[in-house]
Amino acid sequence: MLNNADGSTAAGSGATVWTNSNGGTGAWRSIPAPVRVDSKVVDWCPNYSSALLPSADGSRVLEIATDYVGTVCKPYFATGRS
Repeated sequence: MLNNADGSTAAGSGATVWTNSNGGTGAWRSIPAPVRVDSKVVDWCPNYSSALLPSADGSRVLEIATDYVGTVCKPYFATGRS
């Protein structure tokens, strides 16, 4: 979940990845998540701890995210620009 400062759900929740190219210090920027997860359920399945792998040249990112299909938690994957 991506939240606003007041605790409400932010518009980009389930569709945003935060990235930083300075070892985690300094400024961060948001990019569109390769896998969009629109689930409003908050538990161990939807988009929980999604795996991210940058390409060797840093231009793309692979994401593996999970979401429910009915009552089954399933993985989805996609790549996007970083």
